[in-house]
Amino acid sequence: MLRTHRTLALGCLLLFSLTTPTTLMARNEATPVAASTRQPSALDRWIERLQAVDQMLMKGDYEKAYRQSNALLATMTARIVDPNRGASVLALASAFRAVAEAGRGNETDAAWDLAVARLFVSGLDNVDLEKYGDIGQQLATHLERAKPSRDDPQLAHWDDENVRPAKSLYSVAAEFPAGLADACVQGVFIANIIVGRDGVPQQPVVLLSPGGAVMSYAALQAIRQWRFKPARQDGEPVDLVMNVSINFQTPECPRNP
Repeated sequence: MLRTHRTLALGCLLLFSLTTPTTLMARNEATPVAASTRQPSALDRWIERLQAVDQMLMKGDYEKAYRQSNALLATMTARIVDPNRGASVLALASAFRAVAEAGRGNETDAAWDLAVARLFVSGLDNVDLEKYGDIGQQLATHLERAKPSRDDPQLAHWDDENVRPAKSLYSVAAEFPAGLADACVQGVFIANIIVGRDGVPQQPVVLLSPGGAVMSYAALQAIRQWRFKPARQDGEPVDLVMNVSINFQTPECPRNP
């Protein structure tokens, strides 16, 4: 069980060490040599930057931690090409950004980032956020209060009787991760979300992602910005569980059969 932010970092670093660096990076990345002679890989640099973000959070420098984790996530999604790799680094960066967002007063965004991190590494369910001080405690409390369970009988489904489904009011297109596009990793991404009574997506669950964690992250970055006219049941707004999809295709690659 992961109990502190230090255990979180070390646990994820252990996962990273089991991953061959070149399988994570773009295809022109140099082949690794013996640890005693090789130059630091991109993965090594990412880990160093994650450790720096961790220190920023411990010092309460949430603005800088947010900017750094944001930049790191953008770099990762552009560089990773293997759909079977990258989940651990994306999870840790997303979790750190969640704490930074909470420190900036954006609890809804923080909850989304932490939900995404937990999709990629299940062990993050057990992280003790209170080890990040008052902000971590506030985030943990917000998560506990804010999440309707998918087993909640009051949670509406799009095909329920007397339910008027949620309607899209605003959406943005997902950015195709450069590494996946270059490798022609494409297809339809499907997620299950809860549309709250305020029309804001919550608690994503990935159902299908041909591009693995990188595609999931890119898709969920877009979906978090979507807004809906809330579903209604018997004339009242209700939380609604529904599926959403994004088609990642590039004209430079042949379409999947």
